Amino acid sequence: MSASTSILLVDDHSAMRSTLSDILRDEGYNVQAATSGEEAVGLFKDGQFDAVLMDVRMAGMSGVEAFRKMKNLCAGVKVILMSAFSMDELKEDSLREGVVAFLPKPLNLDNLIDLIAETVSVG
Repeated sequence: MSASTSILLVDDHSAMRSTLSDILRDEGYNVQAATSGEEAVGLFKDGQFDAVLMDVRMAGMSGVEAFRKMKNLCAGVKVILMSAFSMDELKEDSLREGVVAFLPKPLNLDNLIDLIAETVSVG
């Protein structure tokens, strides 16, 4: 992948955002980070991202709500959701609506890196 491969990272926890940003940049991705669902939707409207990695539980707009707004803007948006909480019904609904994956936190970083690489390589 090239440095032009762009990831939108959305998490309201600064440590998680910082860590994941560093890891993804080390993997060669261009990363833009948002602290909320609202901010993420705004960045998504203004930018072009190959994939979105987003927390589900955030103050204000949830990751699922943000995904739905992004999907209305671009039907082919590639979103990977992540959560530290067990949300089986929400997970099933999100996957049915087109989320690429719903990952449990703490994240398995090797699996995450592989999943993102696979997601952005699919046209």
